[in-house]
Amino acid sequence: MNKPLLIIISWPSWVWKDSIISWLTNDETLDFEKIVTTTSRSLRNSEIDWAKYYHISKDEFESWINEWKFIEHELVHDNHYWATFEEFNRILDKWKHILYELDVAWAIKIKKKLDDRFLIRTIFISPPSLDTLLERLKSRWTESEESIERRILTAKNEMKYMDFYDHIIVNDVLEQAILDTINIIKNVR
Repeated sequence: MNKPLLIIISWPSWVWKDSIISWLTNDETLDFEKIVTTTSRSLRNSEIDWAKYYHISKDEFESWINEWKFIEHELVHDNHYWATFEEFNRILDKWKHILYELDVAWAIKIKKKLDDRFLIRTIFISPPSLDTLLERLKSRWTESEESIERRILTAKNEMKYMDFYDHIIVNDVLEQAILDTINIIKNVR
């Protein structure tokens, strides 16, 4: 029996990954659906609940931990993020492949944890440089200086693990990064 395809995509903050993810999930020839992550962080001004994240309270998070509802969970920048077994099953029940956005640490853990159940390919989307990443974070206008410094430090550490990934895409020109990602996925299938 063929294993379902699980594409894990990781990136440092603000490499236009949302645009790439949107293209992948809207391209019906690829037959993917993205894992919607659950989080304890508050909605941002431009966000719609249930579109990119399921938002629940930190108290609900604690009760879900006790009920073993998560495939994984992590504290990132003072907020909890996780994926549920229910979310994986929601996508598999539709006979679709899974697209999963993960940070580096969890990409490594999930690949090991789910390797026997899925055909897993990993893609790291990298900024052209840390200077470019810094410019993109500042232009976002949603982060404090302290938050930007923390994200840059995290990005430096995450980029040390790029060799773990099956594929690395430098996101300098967005359209080219989208095409490169689509070509990688089509070649896996």
